[in-house]
Amino acid sequence: MKKITPIIKALILSIFINLLFLSTIIAQAPEGFTYQAVIRDASGGIIINTDVGMQISILQGTVSGTSVYTETFTPTSNDFGLINLNIGDGTIVSGDFTSIDWSADTYFVKIEIDENGGSSYTEMGTSQLMSVPYALHAKTADNVFSGNYNDLTNTPTNVSTFTNDAGYLTAEVQDLNLATNTLTITGIGSPTNIDLSPYLDNTDDQTLNEILTIDNSAGSNNITNLADPLNPQDAVTKAYVDALEAKIAILEALPGIVKDYNRNIYATVVIENQIWMAENLKSTHYSNGSPITGILDYNDNPANSEIYGKLYTWDAVMNGEASSTANPSGVQGICPVGWHVPSDAEWAELQNFLGGSGSAGGAMKEVGTAYWNATNVGATNSSGFTAYGAGYDWGGYADLKNSGVFWSTVEDGTNAWYWILSRLNAGFARSGASSAKTNSFSVRCIKD
Repeated sequence: MKKITPIIKALILSIFINLLFLSTIIAQAPEGFTYQAVIRDASGGIIINTDVGMQISILQGTVSGTSVYTETFTPTSNDFGLINLNIGDGTIVSGDFTSIDWSADTYFVKIEIDENGGSSYTEMGTSQLMSVPYALHAKTADNVFSGNYNDLTNTPTNVSTFTNDAGYLTAEVQDLNLATNTLTITGIGSPTNIDLSPYLDNTDDQTLNEILTIDNSAGSNNITNLADPLNPQDAVTKAYVDALEAKIAILEALPGIVKDYNRNIYATVVIENQIWMAENLKSTHYSNGSPITGILDYNDNPANSEIYGKLYTWDAVMNGEASSTANPSGVQGICPVGWHVPSDAEWAELQNFLGGSGSAGGAMKEVGTAYWNATNVGATNSSGFTAYGAGYDWGGYADLKNSGVFWSTVEDGTNAWYWILSRLNAGFARSGASSAKTNSFSVRCIKD
């Protein structure tokens, strides 16, 4: 992308000021002089058909000299970004334009712009006034022109071919063509073309990061021709997403796979005549889409939920269950549709299938110490239940990788029943307490 450098901005400003100031020499001395410019934003883009704020100052002596006159304008740029002003005819901030003694010193004009039309001005540059001051001085000069051309000295010797029907000189930027690096100015004889090549940076090295810093909106346009992603934050194409969704749909349709409302996918396992999820539940919604309240991530760390599942309160479990048995059709459940939280009897049946209370836990626990602390007594996972040491919350987080505690849907009076695995033994046993209802345990779903 071609970028206009500060040098070309200064060149254009200088061309405008000198050509337009020249026009005032030939015209009758005015109470001001014309100024014309192309308005651009901070990124170099032309600002068209927009009100802009401008402050013009006349400085005496040097580019940083004392301001003898300051005024403001609010011009509107045209279709080419051009604005036209008559310096000396704006809203006066300080000084008196008509009282400036142009013959007393060198003068400079300072331009300040607020592209948003306000008064938060940004200085655009300062240029020396080369001719206008002397035209303005003509009305007060000591050596007044007699009116006789022959009284003048250093007169031009050949002006017969000059034609200016308007009676004064005008200059206007006709075109700024970055494709050909040409600035075209009309108004003085034939159009004048200026080669901008020495002043332009033609390297096409603007990065996407630089563009996004200016504006990160694509304006409802498609971003095309992307490569397939390689890194975690890479953008992806529609074709890539479509292919990924097709693969997910195939996986979801496989037997032995179940999906909850949040689209978490769980493996399943058949143990005798029961079908269990082979992972702890981690859904944040009931099967009808209602949000679940009373959910914890172990140690408030969501990453633990991806591995060990969520911890749920008794109320969170029971608000989604219509009874202690299979969830009837049409009633919301904390487990996916077609699944339910096991009853006390269903847990006892599993315990019996796996050899009783003294050895069932070993057949249910994942082998090794990746998800259980050492020593993981009796663990074989021969059932495929694949239990992890998810711990629990009992007024505080406890026993991650030391125990696994699972809700049943049964309460006996004020007691809520739950089932426990431990790394310290191969057993699997039921327990219950009224205070348990205020605590948080894991949920393992069983098929209806």
